[in-house]
Amino acid sequence: MAVVAAVAECPTKVWDICLEKRPVIGDSQVVAVCYHTNSQLHPAVSVGLTAFARGENMKTVAIGKSWKLLLNVAVLVGLVALIVIKMNSTTQSQSYPPNLAPMLQSGIGAQAPCPTSSSNLASRINNARNFIFYRSGMGVTQEVADRLFLLEQETLPGGCNAPNCPRLTRQQVKDVITATFMNVLGSLSDAQIDNMAYNSLRVFPGYVHASRPSEVQLRSSQWNMGPEEFKQMAGDIRSPYSLLRPLAQTEIANLVESQLNALAYGCSDWNMSTYSPYQVFMLAYALASNDLLLMSSTELAAHMEEGKVLIYNLSGIVCPTQGRCAFGDAGYLYSSPMTAFFNEAVQNDLLNQVDALY
Repeated sequence: MAVVAAVAECPTKVWDICLEKRPVIGDSQVVAVCYHTNSQLHPAVSVGLTAFARGENMKTVAIGKSWKLLLNVAVLVGLVALIVIKMNSTTQSQSYPPNLAPMLQSGIGAQAPCPTSSSNLASRINNARNFIFYRSGMGVTQEVADRLFLLEQETLPGGCNAPNCPRLTRQQVKDVITATFMNVLGSLSDAQIDNMAYNSLRVFPGYVHASRPSEVQLRSSQWNMGPEEFKQMAGDIRSPYSLLRPLAQTEIANLVESQLNALAYGCSDWNMSTYSPYQVFMLAYALASNDLLLMSSTELAAHMEEGKVLIYNLSGIVCPTQGRCAFGDAGYLYSSPMTAFFNEAVQNDLLNQVDALY
């Protein structure tokens, strides 16, 4: 069966459904891609299955504007099927699909909720450690957890001189996370960059097929590039004088803004104007891993299994899920360099940045 990707403008001002499976017509599986040409590409919430078709069986039909850009973004290997929601970086009142809120609530909302008092602080930090480890394989040491406990305690009733409990503004959250990740970018080794270029930053890395191009797939910006181009840019950005660094700072700040908007929409304990150290820590994890914090552990495991079945049905390739996390260095859905961007040293640097504001 061939796969047809039809690209068209969305009727709304946000991403609607990207690569939505449509009924089979003749011997072709039709897949619709919606894209609004007035929208800026920003971090996207991926809640759909990732599906691939054999490259030699794929043909494309372009409808509407900007189709060349869209196909470069959407067709990662043969075909990648993602349900994508545009996160606007300037407003919290925009439209989101109705399933976003319940998926956030069953994910971070239920399994790693924000601490609300000194009595549940320790248990909720422990929940967060389990949440991060299950989804990405990245550990949070007891020493880091203890530091986070002390910083968070200062923001809770009974742990501060109310009503002046220290919390971070949205701009301060952006500044802290941007500074932390820019420190990482400035210290990447050649070996780390090589690993990202050839082994990490891949959607469904377990899918290995001769037709799959060897491209770095930047899930947050929905952009692909060749390994050599990526290496050149990543090497250049290490220099404090690189013209790419201001662009990277802006993009990180936009990612923070967009993620906060989505969390505010979906979870009541994130719908606020100031934020605690716990929230900064979880947000930094989400950006480092490209984990959108959706779905419970059970739902996420089922999602991976569905992806495995779909890939097998479309390509005949088996991608086992056993022993795999959804995200992180060996992520099943998306592989991200967590050992570089969220290791213990980075976690401590993040908390140092927060502590300096107190």
